[in-house]
Amino acid sequence: MNKHGTCSGPRPTGYFNLSAKLKNQVVIPAPFQRPTAPVRTSYNDFVKAFKAANPKTQPYSVLPFCAGGGRYLREVHVCYDKAGASRSCSEGQIKRSYKSCRQESFVLESVR
Repeated sequence: MNKHGTCSGPRPTGYFNLSAKLKNQVVIPAPFQRPTAPVRTSYNDFVKAFKAANPKTQPYSVLPFCAGGGRYLREVHVCYDKAGASRSCSEGQIKRSYKSCRQESFVLESVR
């Protein structure tokens, strides 16, 4: 049984529709869109670039998570409240994000 969306209020179909809508609203900063060569960035520059590309988002609502000892971007988390409004991620998420990308900079791999 799939439990995604069960605590958010709407039925699963409504949850997944809202999830798809929110995913499509996130603007990926130009340097990170389908790079043909690896892109190196710092944690702070990554967060600032997403904030600049998505000015209506709350601070620390978009967080990078890294792998390989903090050397490579693995995934990006975007935090919303139950109604779909941008919210800052929890303090624990922010700490885990920063710890996972602990190197001075990390790499976004090129798209193959």
